Amino acid sequence: MRLRPKLLAILVVAALVPLLVVALVAARVTLDSQERGLRNAARRQADVSVNLVLRSVETLGNQLVSFAAQPNLRAALTRGPDAVRSVVRSSPVMLPNGYLQVFRPTGGSVWAQTIGGGQWSQLAVDAGAPAVAWGRAWSRRVTFALTDGTLVIRAVAPVVDDSLGLHGVLVFSQPLDGTFADAIKGAIGSDVFVVGSQGKVMI
Repeated sequence: MRLRPKLLAILVVAALVPLLVVALVAARVTLDSQERGLRNAARRQADVSVNLVLRSVETLGNQLVSFAAQPNLRAALTRGPDAVRSVVRSSPVMLPNGYLQVFRPTGGSVWAQTIGGGQWSQLAVDAGAPAVAWGRAWSRRVTFALTDGTLVIRAVAPVVDDSLGLHGVLVFSQPLDGTFADAIKGAIGSDVFVVGSQGKVMI
């Protein structure tokens, strides 16, 4: 009679063990699937963020080229800073927040001012900077730079006439600041951080 309870207990355990194993395996599979799903979602968001940044780079380059192509800007460069300021204020080409610098073909500065909100004069480049040299060589470029602790998209465009005569150089520095990050955050619905090579959070 004493063997019956033991036998019953053994049978119960034998019946429950496979169920327990199946439950553990199912839980592990579910967790692995969720983890893969989270990794894939994070990867997709990262890809979208990179594409948005690259699109911003392309857009900024095109905007500055359009700005440099204005005929009245070429004329203003011969008249001085006040004339350039008037063209910038009345220009139909909208530039984002940042710092615009206008140089002579010889490299000397004509005019510079913050565009939009904020104070970004610390993003300025001097007349001997590579960006100015690129423009003086009729080169259009958009690069990333680290200026005074701020990550910057820097666009360069020469001001030329129809015969490719050089009238000046435009350099525009757009900070990758909180406003920039918020625009990407709004597009992907997730927080955005830019981390430097030393692990420092830039935004």
